[in-house]
Amino acid sequence: MKFNMGIILLSLSEAAAEEIVYGQVGGSVVFQKKLELSNRARIFWNFRSASGEVKNVYSYNPMGMLAAGSWIKDRVSVLNAGLSLTINRLIPEDFSVFECEIHDKSKTEKTIYRLYKITVPPSTVLLATQTLSLTCDVEKSPAETSVVWTSPRGTDYTSEKTTVKNVSEQHHGVWKCKVGYQGKKAEATVSVAVVDFSTSLPQLIYTSRSFTSPLLLPCALHSCLESSHLSRFKPQNGQWSFTPFSVDPAQEGRGAPPPFLSLSKGSPLQWLDSQGSWVNQSALGEGLEYCNFSIVKHIGEEGGIYTCTLGFEGGVTLSRSVQVEVLRVESSHSNPVQEGLAVNITCTLGRPIPSDLEVKWTIPRYPSTILSNSLSSWILSHPGVRKKDEGTWLCELRKGSKVLTSAYTILRTVRAPVNVWLWVSISGAVVVLVLILILIVIFVRGRKQNMMFRRRRRKIKYCRCKHPQVKGFYKS
Repeated sequence: MKFNMGIILLSLSEAAAEEIVYGQVGGSVVFQKKLELSNRARIFWNFRSASGEVKNVYSYNPMGMLAAGSWIKDRVSVLNAGLSLTINRLIPEDFSVFECEIHDKSKTEKTIYRLYKITVPPSTVLLATQTLSLTCDVEKSPAETSVVWTSPRGTDYTSEKTTVKNVSEQHHGVWKCKVGYQGKKAEATVSVAVVDFSTSLPQLIYTSRSFTSPLLLPCALHSCLESSHLSRFKPQNGQWSFTPFSVDPAQEGRGAPPPFLSLSKGSPLQWLDSQGSWVNQSALGEGLEYCNFSIVKHIGEEGGIYTCTLGFEGGVTLSRSVQVEVLRVESSHSNPVQEGLAVNITCTLGRPIPSDLEVKWTIPRYPSTILSNSLSSWILSHPGVRKKDEGTWLCELRKGSKVLTSAYTILRTVRAPVNVWLWVSISGAVVVLVLILILIVIFVRGRKQNMMFRRRRRKIKYCRCKHPQVKGFYKS
């Protein structure tokens, strides 16, 4: 009788369907059976170890009684009355055989699921610029397999062994080893942490000398890192340096610019100036210890490149640069400007302007000498300023509809100063003119008197008597 039962069980096991399933230690795996069963069906899930030991995993009968093995019940979940079985938090001993036996009326169906292992490296932490090496080891089975590594950003690497040089923040996250077999797919994952500067921080900042508020120069590690990752990679040294745009390009690269801030040693980390004094960065909040290395600084009139550099153990150095462009408004004449002078007012960055930027002017009044289309020009030309042109001339730097920054100048006018020598010349000319007029008047009056005298002499009549006598000797 026992011999016949063994033959029957052997024939059943030989006739049982067999499926291949792949999983990862610590992951989950799903065994699923697609059948239409009656309400009298009974389902039994068993586990057979490599040594041949059989253990109950889960069972279901029409009376609604459920039973799960005590050794695995906290890792088992079922759906569809047990037709779908999920094993969570897989352990190395689980990679053997799971059996599903279904009794429905007079029919008995048995399926064997052989669980194969996918092995990937443990979670790793790297510094940016280092090399990441990943290997997806797929246990051999009768099925033909294919392997594809997928990065956190969705980039595929079609190789079991993948090497990525110069890793950065974009490689930070969960990498997936996708295994394809018999039209099905399985995944194994590994967490990769990359200590790098945050790419969300701006690398180009526009500011203005017109506003004297200090500028925040960002330098921080990305926020996805955990404190455990940061504590393992504490910077050993660091510095902030500045390279102005006015530096001769031929001289660039011949020597690193001197740092104006250096990172202290020990704990907590602090920024020190060139004299070794602590620079107060309390306005930035906490986080300078391992994550936030930003500073607040007053920017000069000239733009340039500010570079934050951190050094770690093993000689790895990370650098991040921030390009600062300073907008300013310049006048062709210094204040105060004489009324009537022609003035050019320029909005400039002190270097060639990118083609995607534009300006918009706001002026105290709208002189007829400045056309409306000139208000979008980098240079405003005024042929002659007047008292009514005094005030703030504001220039806004725009990229599309976004205002990047603005700068202004206050124009003051003054009347042209009086020239003393000019007044002396004018006075001398007036005196000469008066003298000439006086001489003309004298000459004219003298001429008139002379003519009157001559006219009077012509009117005298003389006596022509035959016997003239001297006056006074006449007889009465």
